[in-house]
Amino acid sequence: MTYLSKPLAKLFGMLINILYHFFEGMGIESVALSIFALTLVTRMLLFPLNFNMSKSGRIQQFLKPEFDKINKKYKGKKDQTSMLKMQQESSALRKEYGIKQSMGCLTMLIQLPILWGIYEVFRNTSDYIIGASDKAYYLFGMGSEFKELFNLSSIPNDPTWKSPKLIIPILSFIFQLLSMVVTPMQSTGDEQQDAQMKSMRRTMMIMPLFSFFICLSLPIGLGIYWISSALIGFLITLGTNIYFDHCNMEKIVEKAKAKAAVKNAKNDAKGKKSFMDKMMESMYGSDETSAEDSANMNKYGSLRLKNYSSSNETGDSGFTKSDVKYKKGSLADKANALSRYNEKGDSK
Repeated sequence: MTYLSKPLAKLFGMLINILYHFFEGMGIESVALSIFALTLVTRMLLFPLNFNMSKSGRIQQFLKPEFDKINKKYKGKKDQTSMLKMQQESSALRKEYGIKQSMGCLTMLIQLPILWGIYEVFRNTSDYIIGASDKAYYLFGMGSEFKELFNLSSIPNDPTWKSPKLIIPILSFIFQLLSMVVTPMQSTGDEQQDAQMKSMRRTMMIMPLFSFFICLSLPIGLGIYWISSALIGFLITLGTNIYFDHCNMEKIVEKAKAKAAVKNAKNDAKGKKSFMDKMMESMYGSDETSAEDSANMNKYGSLRLKNYSSSNETGDSGFTKSDVKYKKGSLADKANALSRYNEKGDSK
């Protein structure tokens, strides 16, 4: 365990112990129910982050015509200057409406140590739940004939592929797949980024299969967590989609714009810049003038040899005429012009 996941495992261990004894006081002795309840608690704690990420994606999707205008403006232009300007205009539009591209990464970074902590708790549930009866470790208190099959500490992997325990990894696969299917792929307004997201989504579709094989080789208690997490995630995503499909997106977008304007004004007054702003500046420059400077550098760099043409043509370099004559515009003529230019600089 990492330094961060270890204290989280202790915290979640305390929570699942409290939940178990809460249900025990109601006459329900079930570790599986405690696992489901703890999973629900953690998903609800992460819900604001996931909701804001979904809202940001919906706002960006709503503004897709604006992003399409920017893409159309620079369509077919592959030079560096045009690409820089397109990225700057897209970034400015996102900033105007408070769209944060880093929201998804932030959510994943927060979830990762939580998953590590929960994994440790559900892998060794008996170490964290104090005073649980043997009956509590059987799936929802099933009868004695199911004890060996659905003991939460057992592993469902069965060489015959006929064990009833396989229902755990199968359900994990089904609910993970459903959760992936209902998760909408948000458009970024950038053709290249959209193509990358489509490719990433296709890759992520193997995750349900991955969870199936994980549940085959780990205790059933951890499989209960995977099923619970996938089921709750599916319901949350479904509810979020229904909400945004029936709400007034124009009002949400206007509120987001007003909120972003206040925040941007405060940051500008303090000279404060977000992480994404700093990263964009390091990549594309602080403003549009940087792109213009880049264009000028490219322009003068490409015309340098033309500006210092052969003395036979201009007569202003003071270079002694040679018996050797170069064809105008040839590589040798340009090399000769560059040589004279360097010699002129050295003589100053």
